[in-house]
Amino acid sequence: MSKKLIFFEAADPTLDPGPLIAAYHFASVAAKANLKAEVRLAAQAVRAADLDASDPDADVHLLLKKGPAQGVFLSVCPRAMEQFGVTPEQARAIGARPRSLTDILTEVAEGSSVLIPITHRMA
Repeated sequence: MSKKLIFFEAADPTLDPGPLIAAYHFASVAAKANLKAEVRLAAQAVRAADLDASDPDADVHLLLKKGPAQGVFLSVCPRAMEQFGVTPEQARAIGARPRSLTDILTEVAEGSSVLIPITHRMA
């Protein structure tokens, strides 16, 4: 049985959208290969749900407007949403659902998921 790949992204997309774009890319490729994939927005990355549409970074807005690729689950940290003022409506608008870190870490500990930190942009 294959494990779910959880691409964990915590960088502030207003400062550097590269890791967010990379996480979406890797998860999309995994889903196209019929692997279970999730993009996890944690810490400042939850700000992706609150990006101003007038922001000049068109790649990020196109990515978020399209939502996650078919077969990719997009989750956001509920605590980070509260900390950075992201509403449930904003999360839903980008196709994301709140999911606790406890649930993710339990899956990793039980061996059904693998956590893959994304810290850099793609070249």
